[in-house]
Amino acid sequence: MSDVDFSPELFGAGILLFILAIILIVVAISIIPYWKIYQRTGQSGAMSLLQLIPLVNIIMLYVLAFGDWPLERELGEVKQKLRKQNVDDGMVH
Repeated sequence: MSDVDFSPELFGAGILLFILAIILIVVAISIIPYWKIYQRTGQSGAMSLLQLIPLVNIIMLYVLAFGDWPLERELGEVKQKLRKQNVDDGMVH
């Protein structure tokens, strides 16, 4: 026989630690892309932590999908300037 004691408590604790590690990895994998997306919208990346709260994650997904992004604002401003410039130059389309 072996001198190593494989008690059920130690085995259960090992399984629990393994499951917790997997959960942390999955959470990190899901939070990191949202962190970058929130930063690109001009908001704090920490807003991605809201993805961990049930129902709030769905609401925030819609806020991201239908919200105003900085790139769209800049594009709108450039288009306005070009339209104004074309009107001032007499080149109305």
